[in-house]
Amino acid sequence: MSRTLRVAMITPFPEQPDRVAGGVAGVARCLAAELALRGDTEVVVVAPGPRREVREWQGCLLEYVPRPRMPGIITYWTEVRRRLLAVADSWAPDVVHVQAMAAWTLGCRHPNVLTIHGISENDTRLSGRTFSRLRAAVMARTERAGRTRATDVIVISPYVEEVLAEQLPGRIWRIENPIDPRFFSVERNERAGQILFLGVLNHRKNLRGLLAALARVSREIPDVRLRVAGATPDPAYLETCRHYIARHGLEEHVELVGNLKVDEVERELARASCLVLPSFQETAPLAIAEAMASGVPVVASRRFGIPHMVEDGKTGLLCDPDSPESIASALVRVLGDDELRRSMSVEGRRVARSRFEPTAIAERTRGVYESLATGSAASPPRGSAML
Repeated sequence: MSRTLRVAMITPFPEQPDRVAGGVAGVARCLAAELALRGDTEVVVVAPGPRREVREWQGCLLEYVPRPRMPGIITYWTEVRRRLLAVADSWAPDVVHVQAMAAWTLGCRHPNVLTIHGISENDTRLSGRTFSRLRAAVMARTERAGRTRATDVIVISPYVEEVLAEQLPGRIWRIENPIDPRFFSVERNERAGQILFLGVLNHRKNLRGLLAALARVSREIPDVRLRVAGATPDPAYLETCRHYIARHGLEEHVELVGNLKVDEVERELARASCLVLPSFQETAPLAIAEAMASGVPVVASRRFGIPHMVEDGKTGLLCDPDSPESIASALVRVLGDDELRRSMSVEGRRVARSRFEPTAIAERTRGVYESLATGSAASPPRGSAML
């Protein structure tokens, strides 16, 4: 066995580990637990939280660092970064692994690796939040500084390199996201006509466009049902969606179920005929990987990183997020073809097992840590399971 390494993982992390809000937190949750299982990696998770708290979870130590009361646009790369790095430093890590926010690496005094989970400035611009353009401009500047100075970067999708190639001069490690192993053993109990939307409820995820598509689908499939699961960071956007549901008489077709626990997500996937995610911007959505592992066909945007995950006609159907007609057409097709859903279920599970299995991903990530801790100048291994 390799020598034990202490890794400080600076990352968004669920405040209730059994209830995940956001893909980065879900990935960190899975990876930290899987690394801790190995026995050669001591994991300390350092995460922003509402209050200072240290506890144990799944063989890891979790330390939550209080967020400043000032707006995040001002503090995420200043005071939040300073606090997170100071706590990580107090644990005397061999390696620091920063998830998602490139600016959090600035000033790190230990060997470190950055995982880029998305194009943060683009996500922010499409969030629908107040001052989203200003937030995006600040983030673009600070994230670029972190990316260009990073010596080692993990990219989870070829899409990241397509967009950010000139900002990534360091070593690039191509490692996809892991998912909780329980999704590979979900037993299908499909309910005909049941669609699952799984994601944060904001403008970027395009629930409003999905509702417009559902109004069309309901005319062809009268018993169609949409289950909407996810956290609600933007209450105003959710209220807009509620008004649309009421105005178009969709109450009998839509149920808003809130942010679910992991075992509740399993049950929703088991019952779903398909997962739908018509987002305006995505890199490698955890919901899609979880659906594929669970044998659930996917309907999702044909842009950004999604085509690197979903093979059109094989594991799901791709659509135009700007077109409710395109979304509706894909949904009608997959819901109306039992054989297509069966074949997509089988292929989705096969692909997910080859790409998102957490033990293999933890092994590759541990290899990155070892390279950093030993000061190895070796190049990352060639080849990747990414599409």
